[in-house]
Amino acid sequence: MSLIGHTVDHGRYRLLRRIGAGGMGEVYEAEDTVLPRRVAVKTIKSGLDDPDFARRFAREAMIIAQLDHPNIVKIYSYGSENDLSFIVMQYLGGGSLNDRLIQTTKEQRGDLSLRDISNVLRDVAAALDYAHKREVIHRDVKPANIMFDEEGHVFLVDFGIARPSAGAGSETTMFKRAYTPNYAAPEQVMLQKPTPRIDQYALATVAYVMPAVGLPYQGNSEQIEEKKAQEDAL
Repeated sequence: MSLIGHTVDHGRYRLLRRIGAGGMGEVYEAEDTVLPRRVAVKTIKSGLDDPDFARRFAREAMIIAQLDHPNIVKIYSYGSENDLSFIVMQYLGGGSLNDRLIQTTKEQRGDLSLRDISNVLRDVAAALDYAHKREVIHRDVKPANIMFDEEGHVFLVDFGIARPSAGAGSETTMFKRAYTPNYAAPEQVMLQKPTPRIDQYALATVAYVMPAVGLPYQGNSEQIEEKKAQEDAL
């Protein structure tokens, strides 16, 4: 059921249009009825029979709230009302790096410029360096999680599977396997204890994808994971 027109956070944020959707949640562009600004509201149904996903959603809010960096999306509010949980975040109207790569391919107008690539890598690396110094590993760096505001500034988003590195040993299997195979490091596929190097590996893959408009490994998820497991064994 569409939530367009509904409000969250005691009526403060009014949902205007859906801008993204996943298996268990949706993202809406919304208006702040107190301050003159647009925001993004990420929602899930609180009644979902999946406590791991609910914890992942809450963790995302807690982690982003602790990270104050110009290249990490900002969070404004988090809560639950009736059967809906929500995170209110900075609205990024420039789309994702993945959108730009798809558009480049469709228009067949060549690769991203070297300046574009340099700016993205510099800003995401700065965001990761900041997070790693605070013992937070993102664990899902990929073009879909690199976004732009309307002025073209770069932001790292979606910390839903991020965890403090000190707590990695106690995580559930669900969190261990929550990654994107194309960008996952070999040790991540092998379910080894995550370190900041897995984010560095993923960012290196992003660096490969941007000029090549292609991925270093071909095949389905199982085939890619098998290839990376073999790489880890070398």
